[in-house]
Amino acid sequence: MNLVNIDDIVPGMRLGEPIRGARGQVLLTRGATLTPAYVNTLRTLGVPAILVDDPDTADVEVPYPISSETRARVLKDLTRAFDELSDATADIRKSSSDRLTLKPDTDLRPLVRAANTSATADCLYTVAKDVDLLLDELGNLETLIVPNSIKTPDLYVFQHSIDVTVMGLVLAKRARWDRPRARAFGVGCLLHDLGKVLVEPALLQRAGPLTPEQFEQLKAHTVIGYEMIRAITPRLGSLAPQVAYQHHEREDGSGYPRGLRGNDRLGQSGSGTIHDFGALAAVADVYDAMVSHRPYRRALPPDQVVETITAYAGCHLNAEAVRIFLSAVTPFPICSPVTLSNGSHAGYRGVVVKVPARNLSRPVVRVLYDNQGARIAPFEVALETEGDVQVSSVRDPGPSAHSVGSAPVQARQAKVSYAIPEAVLRVLKAG
Repeated sequence: MNLVNIDDIVPGMRLGEPIRGARGQVLLTRGATLTPAYVNTLRTLGVPAILVDDPDTADVEVPYPISSETRARVLKDLTRAFDELSDATADIRKSSSDRLTLKPDTDLRPLVRAANTSATADCLYTVAKDVDLLLDELGNLETLIVPNSIKTPDLYVFQHSIDVTVMGLVLAKRARWDRPRARAFGVGCLLHDLGKVLVEPALLQRAGPLTPEQFEQLKAHTVIGYEMIRAITPRLGSLAPQVAYQHHEREDGSGYPRGLRGNDRLGQSGSGTIHDFGALAAVADVYDAMVSHRPYRRALPPDQVVETITAYAGCHLNAEAVRIFLSAVTPFPICSPVTLSNGSHAGYRGVVVKVPARNLSRPVVRVLYDNQGARIAPFEVALETEGDVQVSSVRDPGPSAHSVGSAPVQARQAKVSYAIPEAVLRVLKAG
């Protein structure tokens, strides 16, 4: 299989993975021939890219960390929980939009009381039970070598929550957290954006820059989510809600909602500092936000995201959490398109077909195109043995920026071979 941008799809290509709708239902099955009508429909749905079957990569399977059935089940439970919460609070939200704006004198108690129904609680506890299923499927997995899910606008919050949870649980495994702690963390990750259900959809999908007032309203999702989880599902304990509360806090104090600071360590958080759950979740949250297409900007390629996160270690993100992330996540996921940067085949393009767990940054590339873009007889380059050859992800020609969800920050001096894009430092919106 090969990951192809939607603008590069040619009618007649065959779909490599099924396309699912808003409730997890299959809209197009694997192997479906892409007609012009199908391609136009995918564009209308906001699908940014798809996996396609290709004769020269037909043997490449994506080793997803969780099954499509499990993903569909969690997606269904999440959407049901969000819908129930939205319905329970509909009347009070219509009567007072001020309750969704984070201000020192904001009283969230009426909103929380409206949301605290037995039906909402049942839905949230069902989502919490899904974490056990995720933990069982992930088993002892400690590396992620596949691309994150391809997200559509109407499902972004839910797909994002699942991807953050999967990555978070793998990072928790790397951190050697025991199952009860990892479970509490996973529950927090699945519900970390719960507060966004009470933010106006038009604001979440806004393509232009936010006004200060709009940014304050968007920031409110952290506090709202925290208060909702704590009040509606007290049996989840005190730690799970901290992920919703702290996933936008930053090591240097530039985050929100409380401007907490970190100490670049895990297992040593104290009063008034970022909790381990917030620090580790922040890395997974930032990564998934940056590699995903959003209405207000294009996604960054995974290798650029990994380098950006590396540059933020210690000044913006927890240094130990970033170290764990770098040991678990490849810059070049399987099926992703890459370009050979140097050597006798500089400019040739191919697809990542294998990622060695012992060296996540040196994949095996199956080369498919020459430096003029012409299709060639495929051959493979194993970067572990071809030590001098460098690769980079194929860049999207469109404008790109990312969101890390805090005030602008100055990154630690990056290595000379990599400069953080100006857009990265200029456009900072909640992911």
